[in-house]
Amino acid sequence: MIYGNAINFKSKSMEVERLISNLQLLGLHVSDYYKQFKDVCSNCQKEIDEEKAKEKNTFTASYIDAIYSKYFKMLRDLNHSLDTYRKLFRAYEISQVYKRAEEDGVLVEENIAIYVNDAIREIGKLVSICDFSDENCNIFLKKILPSYLIVVEKELLFHGQSILLSFIENAGLSEIFRSVLNVDLDDAKLNPSSLEGVLESDTNFTRDVSLKLQEQYDKIMALNVKNEEINSKISEKNRQYSETENKKKNAHVARLVASLTALTVLVSSLIYGANKGLKSASSTKLYQTTKESYSTVDGIVRTSSNYEEKISSGEKTLVVSYTPWEEYMENNYSRDVITADVSDIDYNALEEYVNLNLANLSNVSVEVERKSNLSEDELYSKQITEVIRLVQDSNNYIVDGDNFVYKYSLAIVLFAALLGYATVKFSLLFAGITEGVIDTTVREIIKNLKLRKDSKRILQELDIDISNLIKEYNTNNKNIDALMKKFRVVYEKYRFLIKDSETLEKYDTLVRRREN
Repeated sequence: MIYGNAINFKSKSMEVERLISNLQLLGLHVSDYYKQFKDVCSNCQKEIDEEKAKEKNTFTASYIDAIYSKYFKMLRDLNHSLDTYRKLFRAYEISQVYKRAEEDGVLVEENIAIYVNDAIREIGKLVSICDFSDENCNIFLKKILPSYLIVVEKELLFHGQSILLSFIENAGLSEIFRSVLNVDLDDAKLNPSSLEGVLESDTNFTRDVSLKLQEQYDKIMALNVKNEEINSKISEKNRQYSETENKKKNAHVARLVASLTALTVLVSSLIYGANKGLKSASSTKLYQTTKESYSTVDGIVRTSSNYEEKISSGEKTLVVSYTPWEEYMENNYSRDVITADVSDIDYNALEEYVNLNLANLSNVSVEVERKSNLSEDELYSKQITEVIRLVQDSNNYIVDGDNFVYKYSLAIVLFAALLGYATVKFSLLFAGITEGVIDTTVREIIKNLKLRKDSKRILQELDIDISNLIKEYNTNNKNIDALMKKFRVVYEKYRFLIKDSETLEKYDTLVRRREN
């Protein structure tokens, strides 16, 4: 019968032996611990053999179990004395994760923060268990810290600075880290410039720098090409706009009506008089209006000028808030648009109006806007507020006849003309004027009415297209500026690693492009 202490002894002996073997493989000085282990095992076996050699009696098995119990306690004490090294060995095994991550290509910018936080946590544990006066602890650290250098290098590549490097310095490991890197530092601190020799000899890091620069260069050039295409599209849209505007201006219905011969003066007078009267009755004065706007999206104040309908006081200030879009059914979204007239509140800066609590104001309206299939720039998560200030020049105005009534005044004129035409047709024929003259003119009027209507619709569509193209162009420019900044940081920080003329030429190309 095998008693429990025998099993415990054998299990503990295997555990201790495995740990000591691993420590020896790492080059630690553990011969004294190994000798203690061997002595415990051999003495235990010796006493067991002696017990078995005695004359058998009913107490032999229990005596053997007692021997195992005694030596199990010795192994347990020895194991406790190796506890620090066990924790260090565990730290060594964890540190190898960074090497494998580097080899597998998963130590990338998107998740570098995860590895940095993990490394800081593990180094914190190291500092808490290390006795720096113990030679074995220092040997362990020299085995572990090179793996952390991989994370430091990646941080420097992606961000130009290293949180982990600063933590190593603050944790009191700078001396041992310098000895691991085998660099002779003039100053007492660890910093990126002091790692130049190490980084230059690391072919993997040099390769990563080149790949990072190439990736950013390709993205910048792709956006530049895209902007050139957008510029061409804007030019074409502007050409179409000018052509359409000219067509609209040339569609003069009144002039065609007035061109009837003197014998059709009754019809001409009717059309001209009705058109003139309607235009006079329906035209509106539009005043030059300066618009200042501020948005919480980018915090920029923009100014523009246009002709708008009269503002009674000559000035108006509005605060417009847009809640985030919410999906109320599949691919259908709604948001609240809250508009407050704050003209009676006088702030110097538009951004000051953003802090107003619209719920406390009286002149507030709420509308629900609905839309399907949102674009990427509409996927915002926080409420957007826009402040608009309108200031009109009462002495600078134009007369606009293109309002709702006037849009249809020409149709009314035409209707009157046709009535007149029906009335006087017989008289004109009697006077010897052919139907062809009158019919041709009326058809031309109808044709030009349709042309004016189509032109207005086309101009509105072109306005929207040009506006969207300009917005895309500006977005691309912002992305180019951000990528250029990253490119400069990597290039200027690790220029000492860049030897090939092709990469140097890429840098010069990008700089020239942005300067132009």
